[in-house]
Amino acid sequence: MSHLRRPTIAFLTAGLFLLLMPDATFGQESPRQTPDHNLESFAPLDFPDPNRYRTADGRPGPAYWQNEADYRIDVRLDTARRRLTGTQTITYTNNSPQDLRRLWVQLEQNYFQPDSRGARANPGERFSGFFEDAGYTLSSVQVRRDGNTVVPDTLVDGTRMKVGLAEPLGAGGGTLELILEWSFEIPENGADRHGITDVRQGTIYQLAQWYPRMYVYDDVNGWNAMPYLGQGEYYLEYGTFDVNITVPRDMIVAATGRLQNPGQVLTDTQQERLRSARSSRETTMIIDSTEVGRPATRPEGDGPLTWRYQAENVRDFAWAASDAFIWDAARAEAGGDAVLAQSYYPKEGLGTEANPGWERSTEYVQHSIEFYSDFVAPYPYPNAINIAGRVLGMEYPQVAFCRMDFRGRSLFGVTDHEFGHTWFPMVVGSDERRWVWMDEGLNQFMNQYSEDAFYEEGTTQSLRELSEGMSSFLQSPYGDQPVMTYADRMRSRGLGPLAYTKPANGLMLLREHVLGPDRFDSAFKEYFDRWAYKHPKPADFFRTIEEVSGEPLDWFWRSWFYETDVADPAIASVDTAATASDTASVTVEQNGELMLPVPVRLTFRDGTTQRRRVPEEAFYTQDTNTLRVTEGLLRRVTVDPNGILPDTSRSNNTWNRVSSEEMAGLPAANGSRLEPVRLDYEGTTSVSRTVLATSNGDAETWTIVADGTGEGPDSLVVDRETLRPVSQSLNTERADIQVTYTDTLVSGTAQAQGRSIPFQKRTDGPVLFEGYRFHHPLMALSTMPLKPDFAAAMEVFSLPRSVKTVRYRADGTETVETPAGTFETHVVKLSASGGGVSGTAYLRRQAPHHLVKLDVDRGGQTFTQELTSISAPPPTSSR
Repeated sequence: MSHLRRPTIAFLTAGLFLLLMPDATFGQESPRQTPDHNLESFAPLDFPDPNRYRTADGRPGPAYWQNEADYRIDVRLDTARRRLTGTQTITYTNNSPQDLRRLWVQLEQNYFQPDSRGARANPGERFSGFFEDAGYTLSSVQVRRDGNTVVPDTLVDGTRMKVGLAEPLGAGGGTLELILEWSFEIPENGADRHGITDVRQGTIYQLAQWYPRMYVYDDVNGWNAMPYLGQGEYYLEYGTFDVNITVPRDMIVAATGRLQNPGQVLTDTQQERLRSARSSRETTMIIDSTEVGRPATRPEGDGPLTWRYQAENVRDFAWAASDAFIWDAARAEAGGDAVLAQSYYPKEGLGTEANPGWERSTEYVQHSIEFYSDFVAPYPYPNAINIAGRVLGMEYPQVAFCRMDFRGRSLFGVTDHEFGHTWFPMVVGSDERRWVWMDEGLNQFMNQYSEDAFYEEGTTQSLRELSEGMSSFLQSPYGDQPVMTYADRMRSRGLGPLAYTKPANGLMLLREHVLGPDRFDSAFKEYFDRWAYKHPKPADFFRTIEEVSGEPLDWFWRSWFYETDVADPAIASVDTAATASDTASVTVEQNGELMLPVPVRLTFRDGTTQRRRVPEEAFYTQDTNTLRVTEGLLRRVTVDPNGILPDTSRSNNTWNRVSSEEMAGLPAANGSRLEPVRLDYEGTTSVSRTVLATSNGDAETWTIVADGTGEGPDSLVVDRETLRPVSQSLNTERADIQVTYTDTLVSGTAQAQGRSIPFQKRTDGPVLFEGYRFHHPLMALSTMPLKPDFAAAMEVFSLPRSVKTVRYRADGTETVETPAGTFETHVVKLSASGGGVSGTAYLRRQAPHHLVKLDVDRGGQTFTQELTSISAPPPTSSR
C-alpha cells in the first residue's frame, strides 16, 4: 500500500528528539526498514467551525434560526385540457439576522420545457417528460405588506424566479405575502415524480412540484437558489398548508394533511367505513373493486367538488385524483397514537395469491409506519397514504407515489422506502439537492432492517450483500466519485450506489461492526431528535454520531463519504515454524486506505474456534498487526469470516494448513509458486466465492460464482498467476431474474423495483446491463470484458430443449421452464478457455447455491477439486 506522506512539525520534532537519545536504536534502521504510517487515513477531518447556529457537538446552536413559508392555495383540475390553474398566497417570515432585499421562488414546472437546463443535463428516459407547451404561465405576481399591494420586479430564469423587494424584508421576524396566479399543462411523465396514467376505468393524476415554492434561505449558504435539473431533489421550508382542490365530481382525491370537509365530498357510507378502519387492524374497503365508477360512490348533485385540506408543520404538499381508485384503509400504531394507513389504486394494481399486488399495500404501509416509529421516533402525522400510478417511487409528507404494476416484494420494497422518507427528509429537512445521501442513504439504511423484519431474514445477510455489491462498485468505472458529490453531479448510473447503497452500507458497518447497535442507535435517534423540522448539514450528522457514541470517526467519514477508499484486509503471514508447540503468530495486513476493524476467526486442529478483533487503532502507524496464538495448533485462519466487510479481494482472507503430502500431489506451472485460492465453506453462513481466470496479470476474463454452506476442503490450490479470486455476484434475493439460454446468446431481464432491466451476453462477449436497479443497484455483472481469444459458455444440463428459460425469483427459488415442463433443480456448467487457460465449474443451482465441481487446466496440466459429489455424470447438453 502506498500513501502520500506529509511530515508534520510534531512528527519531525518527535523524530529529532528520539534521534538525539543515546540509545535510539531505530536510528540504526534504514528508511526501507521503517514501517509505513497511515497519518492521512487517520488525520482529523476538517469540519466547518462551530458557531452560534451550529455547535461543535452537532446540535443546533442557541441562536439557530430558519425561515417559514405558509401556503394558501386554490387549485382547479381541468381534465379536458389536462391543466392545473391556481391562485396562491405565500406568507413568508424572515427569522434570519439579515434583512432580505429579494426573494427566490422555485418554478419546477419550467424544467419540462424542451430548452431547459434540465433537458440538456438529463437527456435520459427516467427524468424526462419534456414537451413544447410545458411550464408555468404566470398571470400575476404581487407582494403585499402592511396592507399595501405592489407589483415587484421579477426575473424568471428557467426553474427560478427572483422577486425584487422595494423595501428589505426585516430581520428577526419580518413578514410579507407573495401572491401568485398561475397555470400549466400537466406533464404526462413528470420526471418520474408526478404525471398522468390512463387506466381502463379512468385516469390517475399524481401531482407534485405543482405550485411555486420558496427556496430556503439558511445560515450556511444564504439563498439556496440552485436550478432544478431533474436528478437532484428538494430543499424546502416548513409551514402550514391550506389547500382547496377542485376536481370533477366523479373523482376521488388523496392528499397531504387532514380532509376538512368529508361531509361534502364523501358519502355517508364512505365516512362510516373510514371510522371503522380507524379502529381496525384488518384492511377495510372504503371503495371496493365492484364499486369503482358507480354514481353511488359520489355525493348527490351536479358540478365539480372542492376538497379542502390542512397540514401543519410540513415542507411540501402532494395530491392525486382519479375516477378509477379502489380505496382501502386500516389502523397503524405510532408510539401510542393511531395513524390511518390508506391505499388508492386502480384495478390494474390487483395481483394474485401467488403474486400479490396493491391489495396488500395497506399492510405494507402499516408495517413501515410501525417499524420506523420504533426504530427512530413515532410517525408524526394522522395519515399515511400510498397512491398507485406511473411514478416509480416518490415520497411526500403523508403521501407516497408508487408504480401500479409493482407486485410482491418489489411493492413492499418501494412502499417501505418511500414511507421511510417520512423521517428523512420530511421531518429532518436536509438539503437533498446537495447532500442526497442525507435522506436517501439514511433511509436506505433503515430499509434494510425493516425488510429483514418483515420477511424474517438476517441482518448479517443484508450487510454481506451490500458489502459485496459495494466492493464491486468501488472497482468499477463508476466508483471514482465520493458520496459527498452533489446529486446533479453524480453520473446517472452512479446515483443508486452513491446516494443509496454506499451510505446505507457504511451506516450498517458502523452499527453492526464499528460501534455496535446500542451506541449507534442512541446516536442515530439523538440526531433525529435534535434536527426534527430543522435543516442539518453533513457535519451536524457526523458530529452528533461522534458526540453521542463517544467515538472519534474522522477516519471513517473521510474514507467512506469524502473519498473513494477501499478496504482490503488480509492475512499477510502465519508463522507456525514451531510446529511442536501450540504457539503461532498471525499477521493481519491492511492493503487499502479504508482501515476498518478486522475480525479474525482462528480454527484449531481439534475443531474449536476463537474470535479475535484487530481494532482500527492498531493500524495508526503501520499496515500490519500480529496476533500471538497460544491456544493450540492452527488449522485455518479467516479474516472477516462472516463476509460483512466491503473487501475488494477475498483471495487473501484465509490461510489453511496443507500437509506436505497434499502439496506433493498438486501440479505446478512453469515453476511458479503454488498458493491457495480459498473456497471456504465452513459453518452455516452462505458466502459468495468467485474465481476469475486471466490470460495475464491485468486482463479480466470470465467469472465463476458459487455460494455454499457446510464443511468444505481446506483449500483449492492453483497457480495464482492463472486464477485469482474476485468478488462479482448477482443478488438474486432482491431481484426477479429471467434468463433465456440459446446456442449463441444468454439474454434476459431483471425485474427490480418494478423496472425491467434487460441484459445479454454472447458466448464470446461480456454481460451487458442496460440501466441499474433503483434502490438496490445491479452492479455485479457490468464489468466483465473478455479478451478476443477468450471464449466462455454457460450450459444447463438435464433439459430436453435447446432453448430454455430460467427464472431466479426474489424469494431465492428458481425454476427452469421449457415447453415440456418445469424443473425445480438443475446443474449449470460455466466454462472458459483462451490464452492458455481453461476452467470449468459445475453448480447445482439451489438455495443456497452449491459449487459441486471445479476443473482447471493450464498448459496441459489438469486437476479437479470435488466439493460435493454429482450423483451421475451430466448428459449431453445444449446451451
